Amino acid sequence: MGIHHEHGYSAEVEGFFICEHARIKLAKTNGRTFTVAEPCEFVPGTQGDLMTIVDGKKSSRRVIIDDGVVLGQTMVGYRVAAPF
Repeated sequence: MGIHHEHGYSAEVEGFFICEHARIKLAKTNGRTFTVAEPCEFVPGTQGDLMTIVDGKKSSRRVIIDDGVVLGQTMVGYRVAAPF
């Protein structure tokens, strides 16, 4: 993943979905869905933090996976739990 800046692209971008017992690496995200880079399962209503690290700077937001995730699923829909 890369983020375009005024003078080029970020050197390093990582993303994770983090909940009570898991830290799942992300392949990409777009603000409504994320794509997991490893197998995982979550029950409907799972809450966790969607964390991005861009050039060492961390940011996160609390999200809810309303429909859950089944093994083999890669694209995950979510909504922001606290949009403020």
